[in-house]
This record gives sequence, C-alpha cells and structure tokens, in this order.
Amino acid sequence: MAITQILGRYLTFKWGSGAAGGITSIDLSVNGKAVDVSNFDSADFDEYIAGRKNWTMSVSVDYGQADTAQLAMINSLGSGSSNTDTVSIGPSGTPATGDVTFSGSGILTKFDLKASDADKQVAADYSIQGTAALTVAVT
Repeated sequence: MAITQILGRYLTFKWGSGAAGGITSIDLSVNGKAVDVSNFDSADFDEYIAGRKNWTMSVSVDYGQADTAQLAMINSLGSGSSNTDTVSIGPSGTPATGDVTFSGSGILTKFDLKASDADKQVAADYSIQGTAALTVAVT
C-alpha cells in the first residue's frame, strides 16, 4: 500500500473554534502505560496489561498579537479561570475522504514568547496537556 504524503503546511491547529495562524511546528504525543501484573506464576517473564493513556501537544507559531486563537490561549492561561478548551489538529479547508483529525479537551500548561533576534519574527510556543481521551476521526 502506498503512503500518501502529508505536508505540514496543510495542517490546522484549533483552540476552541479559532484556528491559529503562523504554525511552524506541531508535536502530538500519545502515551500508554503498562501495568505490571507479574506474580509467582509468571515464570521467567514479567507480565503486563494495558493501563491508562495520556496525551500532550506542543505548538510553535510565529507570534501574532492579533491572532484570536493565540490570544484566547494566552488569556485562558493568565485568567485564573479554567484554561481547558477543545483542541484539534487536522487538514485545513474541507477534509477530503481519508483525512484524519485528532481532537480532545486540553489544558494550556505553558506559553513561551521568544524574540531571539532583532531582525527575526517573534515566536511563541504553547504546551497542552490532554484532560480526556484523544479522538481520532477519519473523514
């Protein structure tokens, strides 16, 4: 089976209903835990069963002070209220058959603003901790 190439520039990151602009990278990590159920009957090998899972996401962007999705994330972190919202990564535009979208509820846990050079675009990094299941939908 041939693998269809997916270019990063065709992905969209959304916080709530707003799509963030200027994305330079997206990292999604899904982790599963193994629960050790070894006992005296396990012979020479440890035994494990699948445990709970978790997911995290980090998004790097060219900072845009008028970008409503970026502002919503920053405001949620600094407001003192709940900073949980729906996040999603998927194709930009109208999804085609076979396109995959990842979505779930997450908490913004970190915001970094980086100005490394007087002549370069200011960058921002956002870290999100998933608070429930990550849904994978195929169009």
